[in-house]
Amino acid sequence: MLDDDDSENVGLKRLAAGFSSLSRKRGLEYFEAGRVRVVERTADVLAAEVTGSGGRYFTLFMRRDSQVRYSCTCPHFEREVTGCKHLWASALEGSASAMLLRTVPQSRQLIADAELVWDDTPPALGLDDDESDDDEYDDESDDDEYDDDPLPFVGAARDLSTPTRGVSWQALQHAELRSEPEASAQLHYFIAETLGSEWRLVVGKRKHGVELGPLAPAGDSAHLLATDPLDRELTSLVHGFRASQAYHSLQRGNLSVAALAAVLPRLAATGRCHLVGSAAAGRSREWLLFSEGLGRKSAAARELAEGYAPLLELPTLTVDHDGPWQLELELSAPEPSAARRKALEYEARARFVRGALVRPLEEVRLAQDNGTLLFADGKLGSCAASDARWLRSLRSLGQGRCVLVPEAHLPDFLELSFGRSGVSRLILPPDFARVRSREPARAVLELDAPRGRSTGGRVFFEYDEQRVPLRQQARLLLLGGKQVLERDRALEDAALVALRDAGFELLAQNGRNTPGHDVKIGTTALLPAVRQLLEAGFLVFAEGKRYRSPTSFEVRVESGLDWFEVQGSARFGATQVPLPQLLRGARSSLIVELGDGSRGVLPSDWLARWAGFAALTPERAASLRFSTRQLGVAEAVLEALDVDALVPGLAELRERVTTFNESRRSPRPSVSWARCAPTRRTASPG
Repeated sequence: MLDDDDSENVGLKRLAAGFSSLSRKRGLEYFEAGRVRVVERTADVLAAEVTGSGGRYFTLFMRRDSQVRYSCTCPHFEREVTGCKHLWASALEGSASAMLLRTVPQSRQLIADAELVWDDTPPALGLDDDESDDDEYDDESDDDEYDDDPLPFVGAARDLSTPTRGVSWQALQHAELRSEPEASAQLHYFIAETLGSEWRLVVGKRKHGVELGPLAPAGDSAHLLATDPLDRELTSLVHGFRASQAYHSLQRGNLSVAALAAVLPRLAATGRCHLVGSAAAGRSREWLLFSEGLGRKSAAARELAEGYAPLLELPTLTVDHDGPWQLELELSAPEPSAARRKALEYEARARFVRGALVRPLEEVRLAQDNGTLLFADGKLGSCAASDARWLRSLRSLGQGRCVLVPEAHLPDFLELSFGRSGVSRLILPPDFARVRSREPARAVLELDAPRGRSTGGRVFFEYDEQRVPLRQQARLLLLGGKQVLERDRALEDAALVALRDAGFELLAQNGRNTPGHDVKIGTTALLPAVRQLLEAGFLVFAEGKRYRSPTSFEVRVESGLDWFEVQGSARFGATQVPLPQLLRGARSSLIVELGDGSRGVLPSDWLARWAGFAALTPERAASLRFSTRQLGVAEAVLEALDVDALVPGLAELRERVTTFNESRRSPRPSVSWARCAPTRRTASPG
């Protein structure tokens, strides 16, 4: 009971004068049902969120000097500007707060204020005046006079140990059959770029009916009106981005570019998002009033001839599914002039192209890091991430301005603009000719002397006589006489994969800036890695010496009555190395010193077949000679040589080995023991 002797209820008793008995009765029911969630509780502010059968509403009690003003976002309060059930439920929930215990009793006036704002937010706007509420209890005009009947009061600090009253099964049945409210309004979204890097999102609503009603700001009720799954997801995302301002109005806050990246695709999917152009955002009175949240019945909005309807004619966001756009830089030379004394300067202008379609940069309103493009006509397209970054850099120079490139700085400009992180396309002046390399490009690795446990090196790509460092990013090479050579990116990418597969660490790609080195590898793994790169077609240099892999092998076999001899050689470029020297190299360092100062690296498959003969090779022998009685050596030679290879003398050696093996397997003739016994002679008579 609201007892006059109960000092803790003085604030509630003062508030009760502004509430009808029906409002207090329904507010008590909401309070007992646990539908109130306090958002802020201080001596100056009591803010809460109340869940009704038709949605959620925000209530606010705020001290202004010696006055206490209160407001609610429900339609009843906006119509009557008097206490409602949501405010009374909030007062019961916050009765133990400093606002109700001290501020309200000490205030001179209690004022219902429909224009009340918190943290400089605009007024909380619910449904329009001519729109009905889904909540069956919102219409409280049947009992406007204050009823003096005492109202049972349940304190804010409820005793959880007190047993609560049970619920009838009929109530559970009704709760089970209760469904979510149908959509009462259709939401529309409007985005506009603000000063700086933020974007403003404003939500509007149109009442459902036989025809959609006129457009009006949705205000704080936008997320309550969202019944479509996509609208719910959007409003939840927006509220999440503004979670630090719990009572912040939806249409008031701005979105960062990062937040807009998550929201834009969903906005376009609704088909109800409009793009506010810079002209409309700066001069349109409809947009200025709408973005401030002024309802259609406000004095300023009534002066608009067509209301907010012109905003619905703004471009609608749609997703462009026709493929990505490419940022193209076109270099052009100025017209020749006899009076020109300055050095030649090229002019670079950018535009977006897709096939035969061209769009100037002025039509792009937003370019995000993920490659999303927002054009002025509402099209949501895409491009490469590097194109988006270049677009922002070009736009920072000013709209419609070209980039001047002196002729002497053209190689540096190509390195900057047409590298791996440059624009997608580059158009050169007509007097430049594109040429092809005469020889296929090759990857080159230069290794330094080992330092401790690792060895570093540099990577190049050789195009005819020109070597291009790995760190040079330009996709075009400027040759003499305005000739341009395009690099083979597929070959270079395959070379980087081969380096990684061989065990090299790519320092630049791993974010490690090591001066003078592009790659690094452990010293113990160096020789197998070099062998693997040579087999992949690399040119490898170490300490000024070139490493080569053999281009061919030659083997022949000669045999005599009781001997056979294996002769052969390997060719490393123009250098021929005899077989015994190869075997001695396999016995020592697996590397053969060549006569031209380079070094030959023996292939792994060749070593697997011939390394066993290294111990049998004399130091200065020109060939390998064995006795026919060394049958095991002969069989090893046959295994080392390809069976199908046309090796001179191989057939004779195979035949002799086969004959000898058959002779070992054939049985020897048996001899009777009697024939081996000694003959006994008998003496003749007489």
